[in-house]
Amino acid sequence: MAQNQISKTNQIESALIENVESPIEAMGYQLWDVCWIPNQHVLRVYISKENWEDPVTHVDCGRITHAIETVVEENPKVRESYHLEVSSLGAKPSIRTLGQLGHFLHQPLEFTDCHGKKFTAVISSIEDDGAIKWQEGSETSTNSKQHGISDFKRIHVKKARF
Repeated sequence: MAQNQISKTNQIESALIENVESPIEAMGYQLWDVCWIPNQHVLRVYISKENWEDPVTHVDCGRITHAIETVVEENPKVRESYHLEVSSLGAKPSIRTLGQLGHFLHQPLEFTDCHGKKFTAVISSIEDDGAIKWQEGSETSTNSKQHGISDFKRIHVKKARF
């Protein structure tokens, strides 16, 4: 994907997060993520319930779809046709922000760094400056500011315990 396409995708996702977060939260759900997949014309919205132990059902997804479809249609960043998909996090949610990572402190996570190295670690803390402390095996590591969350290709919850 070209760099300008990535920037456009990030702009669309950011604008949509701002638009759909309030109506979703007003209904008692939490917005987890918004993913715009331009080559497939798909807009995916991931949600959870405020009590993470309660499962998100297809009825919940339908209610959210109905509540946000007009807001999405009115967003000037979405200029092309799309298919709206509202979904639960699933059993192994993908983590893209420090805020999301904070929900899974002390749980095993699967990391893939930018060089393709995969490892499992347990996050012990997230510092105010964004540094992440984790335990991999028996050693405790701290990633420095230049190796923040954006340096990982993927972070997945190994097994979600909400």
